[in-house]
Amino acid sequence: NTTAYWPANYSLSYDNVVTVASITRTGALSSFSNYGATAVTIAAPGSSILSTTPNNTYSTYSGTSMATPHVAGALSLLRDQNPTWTYQQLVAKLKSSVDTSAALAGKVSTGGSLNVAKMLDAGTSPPPPPPPPPSGDVAGPKVTTATFAGANATSFNSVALTFDEAINASTFTAADVTLTGPTGSAITVTSVAVVAGSNNTRFTATFATQSAAGTYTAVVGPNLADAAGNLMNQDGDAINGENPADRYTATGQIGTRRTYNAVTPVAIPDVSTVTIPISVPDNIRITDVDVTIRLTHTYDSDLVITLTSPAGTTRTLVNRRGGQGDNFSTTTFDDSATRAITAGAAPFSGSFKPEQTLAAYNQQASAGTWTLTVRDAAAQDVGTVQQVTLSIAGSLILRLTQGVEDGDETTPVAAARATAASAKLSAPPLAVWLAPDRANATTDTPARRGTVRRIGAESLPVSNESESLRPAAATVAFVTADVRFVPHGVALDDAADF
Repeated sequence: NTTAYWPANYSLSYDNVVTVASITRTGALSSFSNYGATAVTIAAPGSSILSTTPNNTYSTYSGTSMATPHVAGALSLLRDQNPTWTYQQLVAKLKSSVDTSAALAGKVSTGGSLNVAKMLDAGTSPPPPPPPPPSGDVAGPKVTTATFAGANATSFNSVALTFDEAINASTFTAADVTLTGPTGSAITVTSVAVVAGSNNTRFTATFATQSAAGTYTAVVGPNLADAAGNLMNQDGDAINGENPADRYTATGQIGTRRTYNAVTPVAIPDVSTVTIPISVPDNIRITDVDVTIRLTHTYDSDLVITLTSPAGTTRTLVNRRGGQGDNFSTTTFDDSATRAITAGAAPFSGSFKPEQTLAAYNQQASAGTWTLTVRDAAAQDVGTVQQVTLSIAGSLILRLTQGVEDGDETTPVAAARATAASAKLSAPPLAVWLAPDRANATTDTPARRGTVRRIGAESLPVSNESESLRPAAATVAFVTADVRFVPHGVALDDAADF
């Protein structure tokens, strides 16, 4: 009962489960047996039990797996003797016929051990039928999904929650949602509102716009109720409204956003194509790309403008739109814009959805040279590109391309600190550096245990498994979405995710 153990603890939730502890030949609880004053039903012999084994042999074994068959067999005999009894009556008779003892008091719910003869005594009246189960809805609701959202890829101002049944909206208020930011500081939830048409199964909790990079955590419940008045039952057991077991925790991640400018101005000659490179030194695992251009050109419909990533993915921003109108006046191509470029008019001032979605760049690595291509497809008009700004959002991929010995505070460590500082991450990232792996080991430099070090914190051991170094379970709490785990001498963006 102090420490739940499965499947034994199912007996607390289901009345057709009998959990069995093991006793010795003297009736004492076996040293290896678990026990519980309410979670364990009965005890039966389980120490030094003679049993059949393969090849027509017998062997002696000990364990609760030896005790449980005694009870299962006894219940089978009772069922044969009383074929009309319900399972509730069978279990009740089993419980009422135990041999109680001081050794089992407080150890099992019946306080005793199996007595088959007493259980099968025909002179004993069968137990009364069990009472009918409670009528109506008694199960509490649970959250099935939660999604953080904001006006763009680098902000949050709400979290949408979906429940498995209708909620009494009057019981669900902002006080039922606790929100914390990347630094652990509390963020005030300003309102909770039901989503129209959801039959009270979907709600939106709103808060002031947050843009700091890092992980946001929302904890919901448990003191909100369904239409029948049942409090939350997130863990699915027989008890509603437990705190913290029936609370629901949701997380959302905001990455970093950086902007990069091309070298301009660049002339657009008549009936020609110009390519404008945009250098991106930072390696970001992309979740959103926007691009802003400003150019002068008569007859915008002469122009086809595309963007190509370092990975070679090309998307068309605009394809001969604008008719006889002139210029692109600080035009931002953004998948989240409300207007499509196809429905816009020169000089295309503001934000527009591009001809092709920029989501094709998502999950690519940003580092390298991007290319904006401007093609003048008709004669008699020229122009100039005045500005190209690329905006990239996502999680920074730290690059540690040089391995160092364990604990060696050398140049790569300083570089990692500088990278982390320039990334303005909300929490110190992990720096990873390991001793040489087996493939690179020599007689005087054997493969050794490595360390995973959090900058400014302690070192933790990792073990060497199957030719690769992997962190021990204790290090998992330090791993964030901004960091990759790699073997010695490998760039982080070239390695698989931890």
